[in-house]
Amino acid sequence: MTKEHKSIMAEIYLQTVEKLMMSVPDNNDSRLWRENVSTKNLGPVTIGFSSYVGMELILNESFFYSSVSTSSAMKVNSPVITATVGNRQQHNLTAPVKLTLHHKQLHLSNPVCVYWKYQTSGSSWSPEGCKMLISNVSHTTCSCSHLTSFALIMAISEQKIPDDSALSIFSSVVVSISLVCLALAILTFLLTRSIVDVNKTVYLHLSLCLFGAHLLFLTGVESTSNKTLCSVIAGFLHFLFLASFTWMSLGGLQLLLLVRNLKAVKYSSRQGLRRRHLLPVGYGAPALIVAVAAVVFPSGYGGEQHCWLSQYRGFFWSFRGPSYFLITANLLLFTSVLYNLRSQLHGVNSDVSKLKDTRENFAFGAMMDFEWFVFLLTQQKDIRVER
Repeated sequence: MTKEHKSIMAEIYLQTVEKLMMSVPDNNDSRLWRENVSTKNLGPVTIGFSSYVGMELILNESFFYSSVSTSSAMKVNSPVITATVGNRQQHNLTAPVKLTLHHKQLHLSNPVCVYWKYQTSGSSWSPEGCKMLISNVSHTTCSCSHLTSFALIMAISEQKIPDDSALSIFSSVVVSISLVCLALAILTFLLTRSIVDVNKTVYLHLSLCLFGAHLLFLTGVESTSNKTLCSVIAGFLHFLFLASFTWMSLGGLQLLLLVRNLKAVKYSSRQGLRRRHLLPVGYGAPALIVAVAAVVFPSGYGGEQHCWLSQYRGFFWSFRGPSYFLITANLLLFTSVLYNLRSQLHGVNSDVSKLKDTRENFAFGAMMDFEWFVFLLTQQKDIRVER
């Protein structure tokens, strides 16, 4: 089917829908309409909206002729909608009508509000009488002085954050060093089989989660060419990072229980966390959050630039919310640890090994909290730049 045939068929369809919408009974007298609605914007009136599924693929960007030359390719990036007021044709309204259009693809730039201009010589998308008021990553609000069929045309080139090569290289080096250190830590935990306690279990699984997250982040976060693979990578990153936070919190809770029993003559593992409860909590809670997020908004995983969580509809809060909660809980736990240490160390001169272990655990936990806090601050900065 040629471009002209597509245009003719689409126009017939649009005009048919417009006539059907304008056939809705309207009890407004023509004189009252002219006096109140057209000139004063007063009085009751029937308003109709219609959205067309897939019409943007037929009446696409090839029907857009702009007087301003652009270096980027353009694309119709919203559903085509028709708006009518009463049972009349389009009107030159004294007050413009505001329309908010949803982006079909996120992170495209330079939105242009257009309407379908009927012409005998060849209809096309035209920006006449329309202008863009405000736009973000997912929606654009247009202002138009008339009512007909509307759409949104945007540049295909994405609004990318300027690439800082030095920072990118530095991040890769730091992540690589972290992978080596985490691998050595995991190897150490696995070789010390004679030591079987809760602390070893917690920090072994914390190291495993961090190693997996760092490795996947280093090798797969930019694999955006395959959308399905990118979504899977984003889902696993979501799970591994949340699991790391959870195991870090379990370590903080175990540390608090250990400090509270510093004066115990015979310390029993039963006074701390139970090993059989660690795995269901450490992996079950993050898996539940990821499963709920994937069911509620499955397209939130993956992106145009990175395989991570989308900002649309607040989906990123499925990571940010739990992580903020767990970091706050860790800070409260470590504050309680400091308080208990101060109150109990006055009369404690024995059991030096237990105190040394407690100090090392506290330093490790504080270091992990600081690392995650910096990570979240970096994410917050990136979000502001993207928007």
